[in-house]
Amino acid sequence: MFQIKKEIVWEMGHRLMNHPGKCANLHGHSYKAIFTVEGDLDEETGMVLDFYYFGAVKEHIDKKYDHAFMFNSQDPIYKMLRKSNFYPEGLKLCSFPWEPTAENIAEQLWTEIVNVLVLTRGMMQNTHPDRKGCRLIEVTIYETATCCATYRHE
Repeated sequence: MFQIKKEIVWEMGHRLMNHPGKCANLHGHSYKAIFTVEGDLDEETGMVLDFYYFGAVKEHIDKKYDHAFMFNSQDPIYKMLRKSNFYPEGLKLCSFPWEPTAENIAEQLWTEIVNVLVLTRGMMQNTHPDRKGCRLIEVTIYETATCCATYRHE
C-alpha cells in the first residue's frame, strides 16, 4: 500500500463570528491543502494515481475559494453584505452552516474533492481499502505556516 500527497495553495479570507479574540475580525490567510491518497500501484502505470488528476482539484479550489471570503451563514456581517445595495458584482462569498475554521474547511474539502477525483478518475473508491483502486484518506489544511488541521475519513 502506498500513499501519495498533493499540495495546493490559495488565498482566502474568513471571520470566526464566535471567536473571543482577533479571529472575530475580517482577515485572510495563505491556505495550503495537502490531499493524501492511498492505494496499490496500478500495474500498467506504476502509480497509485497520476498527479495529473489533481489539476481538476486545483481548478475546483481556484474557482470556488481562491480570493474568496468564507463566512458562517448565520454571521450578521455576511447577512448585511448579502442585503447591501453596494454588494459588488462578482464578489466571491462562501457561506456554510458552521464556523470557517481549519477543521471544518478540511472536512468540507474532503467532501468536495473526493467527488472531483471520482468524476475525474473512475477508479477512485472510498469504501473498503482492499478494493482495487485508490482512495482519498485525508485532507490537511494549513491556515498559517505553522498551524494546521487534518480531517481523516475512516
